[in-house]
Amino acid sequence: KEILGDWVGVVSLVDQIEPKSRTGDNVLAMARAYKHLADDQYSGGASSSAADYYLKGGRVVQEAFKNQIAHGFVTPLRNIKHDLLVSYFEIIRSSIVRADDKIRIWDALKTAVENDVFHRGMVSAAANAAVVWSQAVLARPSTDVGTLTRLTRLLEDLKYQGARFQIQGSSWAMTREQISLAAEKINDIRQRYEKRLVT
Repeated sequence: KEILGDWVGVVSLVDQIEPKSRTGDNVLAMARAYKHLADDQYSGGASSSAADYYLKGGRVVQEAFKNQIAHGFVTPLRNIKHDLLVSYFEIIRSSIVRADDKIRIWDALKTAVENDVFHRGMVSAAANAAVVWSQAVLARPSTDVGTLTRLTRLLEDLKYQGARFQIQGSSWAMTREQISLAAEKINDIRQRYEKRLVT
């Protein structure tokens, strides 16, 4: 099926195998199939479908690592997972224009990080998007408790991820500083939003 380019068929075949019973080459074949499907969708202008395929492929590989079945294929699986989730993030980032929607870029970063994919450029873009979204929220004519809660959770996320990036080493120093600055700005916005809500 790989030779024939039957990517849906490859996914279907591997999907019939219990996740814990798969081998590293099974998972790699499935991940490659998802990447081909995503690339085809993206080339055809179906960005949303492409993002879904990239994400599914990344999660399949992450599941393989959790199930400890990546033996002999650790490097290629790690590399394709990185490529899949970076592509997923980039589609989300490039598709969002409205400031009010940019929180989805931060959410896309969290998805990538949850699957153990770390990329400095993605973190910087997501932190900037989080600030832009917070500023847009503050500019709204009305306030609500749900949005204040979302701002509070976003601030907690920023602090958590900033601490998590400490383990990435000195090359991440500038990125951690960007996260810290974004957290300061969003904390100020959250406090101002809360005051408007109370009054």
